[in-house]
Amino acid sequence: MFNSQPQFTIKAEKNKVFDESCHIGTFNIGSGNIADCLEHCLESCRCQSFQICNKTKCQLCSSHKKEKSSLLHDKDDCVYATYEVRHLTGHFQNSICKPINSLKQPWKRFACECPEGYHGDNCDEPITSCGGYLDGPRKSGMYKVMDSEKSMHEVYCHFQSDVAWTLVQSYSFANGSSNSEFKQVRKSLCESHPLRENALTWSGYRFSKARMESIKNNSTFLQFTCDYEKHLDHTEIGLCPNSTSNYYDRCS
Repeated sequence: MFNSQPQFTIKAEKNKVFDESCHIGTFNIGSGNIADCLEHCLESCRCQSFQICNKTKCQLCSSHKKEKSSLLHDKDDCVYATYEVRHLTGHFQNSICKPINSLKQPWKRFACECPEGYHGDNCDEPITSCGGYLDGPRKSGMYKVMDSEKSMHEVYCHFQSDVAWTLVQSYSFANGSSNSEFKQVRKSLCESHPLRENALTWSGYRFSKARMESIKNNSTFLQFTCDYEKHLDHTEIGLCPNSTSNYYDRCS
């Protein structure tokens, strides 16, 4: 795995264990040797610390006590271990991870370039609205987000300064106010009336209520506009007004 021999320093704490929320793998080791558990940790770019419980169970952790000390608890028959590594060169089997030699965080061996839809140091945090892409290039367009049902889907994101907007509904008045789709998008946001939610069509598009709720739970504002490019008529309201009619009436 490495082109040169890395150097490790291991620090162990008896009767300590890291919270299960950070576990990323469990292995049985017959010997109970801390070096055997470290070997499993080194095979995963997400592993930042590890622990051995009951002398045979090796558990890998995706975080470190210096980052999340509140997640370290007392537990008999467990040994929590951290390590520092130096002189690391080479590559890891996972192509999204690249080796680093950090002086501030010596337990981190790799930096991961997350696939679209995920972020975080370990690429294990799903992005649930366009706000999750604010640390990126902020180029408006289609991006992947995960909804409350753990389903990944595409949304249109518009970036404006330090704000990210997630499009949940669109309609073109060129279609006419008598159009059946216009009647559909005028209905209350409390009701679920999805319209081409998996294929953005500017002339007629709307998320289901479930997807709107998922976006709302990870957002701050809801915006209505008569002209997307000029961002007119910015209105901050809740997701469940009695009707959207008043906002469309302003545009007519």
